[in-house]
Amino acid sequence: MNYKDIAVIGMSMRLPQAKNADELHRNLSEKRDCIRKVPQSRMELLKLDPDTNYLEVGYIDDIEYFDHRFFNISSMEADVMCIEQRMSLEMAAEAILDAGYSLESFRGKNCCVYYSSSENEYKLLCGQESAAAYTGNLKSLTAGKICYYLDLRGPNVTVDSACSSSLVGMHEACMKIVSGECELALIGGLTVNIYIPCFDDKDFNNLGVISGGGRSYSFDARAQGTGMGEGGGFVLLKSLDAARRDHDHIYGIVRGSAINCDGSRGSSLTAPSVAGQQDAILEAWRRGNVSGSDITEFEAHGTGTLIGDPIEAESIENSLKTSADGGEKVWLSAMKSSTGHLAASAGIAAVLKCAVQFDKGVTYPLANFETPNPYIDFEHMRLQPLQEVHHWEKGKRRIVGINSFGFSGTNAHVVMENDREEHILGEKGEMVLKLSAKDENSLKEMAAQTAAFIRRHSDNIGNIVYTMDTGRDDYVYRICVSGNSADEIASSLEKAAVKQTDERKTALVLMQPEGLTAEMLAEKTEALWRLLKAGFSYDYLIADDFGKFVAAQAQNDSGADFAETAEKFASAYADKSAAAVNKLTELSGSEKLTAVFMGEIPAGMPENDACIALGYVSKSAESFICEYYAAGGNVKWDMLFDANEYYKTSAPTYVFSKVKHWIYPKHKFSMLGIVDNIEEEEAQQKEATGSIEEFREKMLALWTEVLEEEITAQDDFFDCGGNSLTGMMMIEEVKNRWGIEVDFDDVYDHATVEEFCEYLMEIAAEAQPSAADEASEEAEKVEIQDIPEDAPFETNQTQRMIFDGIKEYPNNSGWNLCMAIGLEGDVDISRLEKALDMLIRTNDSLRTVISDDGLTQRVLPHTDYKLPVIEAEGESDEERLAYCRELVNKAANVTVPIKDKPAVDFRLLRVTDKYSILYLALNHINSDGSSLGVMLGQINHYYRGGELIKMPHDFRENSLYQAAFPTSEKGLQQRAFWERYLKGIDFTPRYFPDGDTGVTTEKAVGKNLVFPISEELAQKIRTVSRQFKVTPYIFTLYAFQVMVAKLIQRDDLFSLSVLANRREPAYQQIMGCLAKLVIVRTKLDRGAKLGDEMHRLNEDIRNIQDNQEYHLTPLLEEIRGEAPRSMNDWGEFFMAFQNYKSEELSFEDLKLSLEPISKDGCMTKLQLAVSENARGMYGIFQYNESVITDATALKVRDLYVALLERMAEKPDMTVEELLAE
Repeated sequence: MNYKDIAVIGMSMRLPQAKNADELHRNLSEKRDCIRKVPQSRMELLKLDPDTNYLEVGYIDDIEYFDHRFFNISSMEADVMCIEQRMSLEMAAEAILDAGYSLESFRGKNCCVYYSSSENEYKLLCGQESAAAYTGNLKSLTAGKICYYLDLRGPNVTVDSACSSSLVGMHEACMKIVSGECELALIGGLTVNIYIPCFDDKDFNNLGVISGGGRSYSFDARAQGTGMGEGGGFVLLKSLDAARRDHDHIYGIVRGSAINCDGSRGSSLTAPSVAGQQDAILEAWRRGNVSGSDITEFEAHGTGTLIGDPIEAESIENSLKTSADGGEKVWLSAMKSSTGHLAASAGIAAVLKCAVQFDKGVTYPLANFETPNPYIDFEHMRLQPLQEVHHWEKGKRRIVGINSFGFSGTNAHVVMENDREEHILGEKGEMVLKLSAKDENSLKEMAAQTAAFIRRHSDNIGNIVYTMDTGRDDYVYRICVSGNSADEIASSLEKAAVKQTDERKTALVLMQPEGLTAEMLAEKTEALWRLLKAGFSYDYLIADDFGKFVAAQAQNDSGADFAETAEKFASAYADKSAAAVNKLTELSGSEKLTAVFMGEIPAGMPENDACIALGYVSKSAESFICEYYAAGGNVKWDMLFDANEYYKTSAPTYVFSKVKHWIYPKHKFSMLGIVDNIEEEEAQQKEATGSIEEFREKMLALWTEVLEEEITAQDDFFDCGGNSLTGMMMIEEVKNRWGIEVDFDDVYDHATVEEFCEYLMEIAAEAQPSAADEASEEAEKVEIQDIPEDAPFETNQTQRMIFDGIKEYPNNSGWNLCMAIGLEGDVDISRLEKALDMLIRTNDSLRTVISDDGLTQRVLPHTDYKLPVIEAEGESDEERLAYCRELVNKAANVTVPIKDKPAVDFRLLRVTDKYSILYLALNHINSDGSSLGVMLGQINHYYRGGELIKMPHDFRENSLYQAAFPTSEKGLQQRAFWERYLKGIDFTPRYFPDGDTGVTTEKAVGKNLVFPISEELAQKIRTVSRQFKVTPYIFTLYAFQVMVAKLIQRDDLFSLSVLANRREPAYQQIMGCLAKLVIVRTKLDRGAKLGDEMHRLNEDIRNIQDNQEYHLTPLLEEIRGEAPRSMNDWGEFFMAFQNYKSEELSFEDLKLSLEPISKDGCMTKLQLAVSENARGMYGIFQYNESVITDATALKVRDLYVALLERMAEKPDMTVEELLAE
């Protein structure tokens, strides 16, 4: 079988103090000694004794981190995977990306994997009791896992021939390509040490080959043994012919390789043999048709032993002498002189070094070299130890021999030549560069690294852009920039904002404009052609005849007469833009869309996350592609490039997230140097939490319960809809279940279940309650009055405020809590009626009536519920739907009665046989916003045939609790907080200087001003909120406070807000009026930074949340001299933030949707509700139209949105700067 040339087209590395080619180049050029003491991070990770003198080693960093989410591996499995498997998965992916191939395009390739590693020591820590731990610590499965997770279809083989393992693997992989059995080959290895020996550990050096100083003085007179090192890497191979064909980047060309065994030619099993080494070298040269005179440099095994180095030097020199032509000097170097011996991965490290030195046009010197080994006669040899960097003339042919010898007796040699073809491509007009990642922070780091890389390699910007556009995967986080030069691209990257997107289809909208001319028709066709040429693609075409013509013509020029065609279209013009918008609305109801308009976005186009609208007007095709890609569009990147002109090049690959995965031993392993307190720490942790696996499962169940959706241990709490309410509920549960107290900031710092569990495990031992704590908790218990079940009981203070508000304004629909749910499918009315009957039976608040004076309430016995069913009127389906919607809106604007019968109003409106509307209305006096979610869940449960839910607590019990609370120890403590918080507050009425009549009327009729918050702005709000460790609620609330301050011209002000008051676990799942109205005070510090001010507001809100159970009416009566009655008496301005995790509703086989409702009630002069749900973020200003004019309301809205934008764009500004703008 004839050997064929094989190209090295990709690589990756984790070497001492070097994670990429540029860092390795720096280290080797500077002859850096990468041997060092145990890093502090490793000392802490392994809990090593700080007083022990450990061996100095070429350590690598970050061995505890692994981006398990990138590979869709569970956190639990990642915890018990050995370091070699975790790091090798990341390096294998990097090598493929470095070659210029996306991981998706590489899946299914006939690519073999040859892998070598050190002995796995991690299994000593995690054990092998579980299947995941067993497979996670088998050497033979590392190659298998690489093939599995990257979907590579060639054979996977683990090679172990001791020190020569990875170079043996490279030879075997080359033979697979030579034979045609495999198209590509991925070769790698990794060595990591968990067992860190101390200097005087004689057992560790039982072969006598370890250097006492920890360094390999390769070919030096000081040679006394090999130094230890860590690390490894991967290379990707391909036949040279295929690499040339595919325009791959070629680091080097493998001309030949060979392996053999010393047999008994050495003086002992582990002793090297001159003859054995020489035979391997010469066989590799023969296969590659290389002679000794062709060799320009040698990468030696170079262990740094006084006898081993002379034997290797002799075998090399003898091989060189076989050439009759003689030759020039051959430069000698050895990787181990810088990094130490990497054991099984030493060979691949040597290949990486040679590939980089070819790429950089140099040969690297020996590190730690001073005086030649006295047993080597370098004066009379071609082989010469290189002591300084040797720079080669560009285009000079270079061939390096690479040695790797194992003390198993297996010798390996690879001969590699530089690629003298150079493919540099500079600026090519307007260029588009995309970056994408699965994690926002990863993408930000990628952007920074890529910008720096481009500045260093600006002369090759054309190939860099080509490689990164066509050879990288597309994920949910994206950046896309354009520019005409490397500097413009780099500058844009440095200030680019990360966009988060999701899977969505593209609808191209092409509708005929009014006044169509031939020129306009040609322009539209040309514009679409340019877009398609720039990689634009679409899934749906929404078009009239004009649009269909343009689309067809842009795809395939038919030579049509534009003038004649334009005239025909113009004569039959009809505006169909509304129909296009309706079609988009219909499509976006079932899947997310990006709507691309070839022109201006028409009026009436709804702005929400379900359908993002983009208009292509006058910008370049490249600029639009940036916007389109960042919005989630699928781009055919190869369309932007002429494949014959561009070449792949080495460019930044992927920045993996650093997620810690580490298991501490269940028992003390003295051989690992673990300190004695491990067992004691674990015993304390287990007493509080159980095993980490059990604890994580329990915590995952808790988060799922709190967030009301299925999550994984890797999902971010806030990305899954977590907010201040759910966060505090979760914190309370952690305290109740495990006795561990944490702050809300801790949730920000540890925002996934796995991170949160790890943090709690660290503090669990300190969380055992003291006797004083238990006594304090006992004192804070609220004694609830015991009364007969059918006896009247007090209404709570919130109910009384609502009662007074309704009494003052009987027709105020603002206190109605309404939902209208569209039911598509065959509704089983009897089942739905039974479900509602069981809902009322389950929740006593739905059977509660209020007394005439509003001071007491009582629960009525349950009676069978009969659901009113209304048949729609009208000839067409549209008329019937309009009829039902009108009935819904009328009902929503009539206050749900609160006397004589329970304050509920349920109706089923039948539009057609296949579509109905379920109207559900409650009065706020016996319900609140949280109750709506509870209600829907229970209706769904009962409609599916679920059993009657037995509630351990009910609204009556909660009311008794609230009645007893103010005089309890806990109630008095909370009152004391409110006394301090409200001291000195100015409660005099506040008026707007413009457009505020200040009139008090008997009307409580308002208007709603709904405004979208763009997804871009919403994402910035989320990002800045996370940066400041606050919720979007705090961000939007602070903007509201600043807005009010500007309007009423006061720096000490307050507004109203509402809290769910469901922190007590006993009351979280009941229906009823539990919510509490609170006062949020703000004293603007004009010189303070926004971040500091939001932190202060966040702290205030946390204190308010801790004291929300105390109702403020009695205290306000003392402060103000009279009790506030209606909500408007409390204050004129109100703000709430509503965070809905999902709008997905389901009643078994029915498809559900939310029907629109229009209410005109209002509770204060001006109130704002900011809502965030699956479709985006939006705001609703509700204002009393008899007090605030429409023009003023619009000014208020514009001011608020402007404040949000300024705060999101310039979060580092001061309050004074914000107020001045």
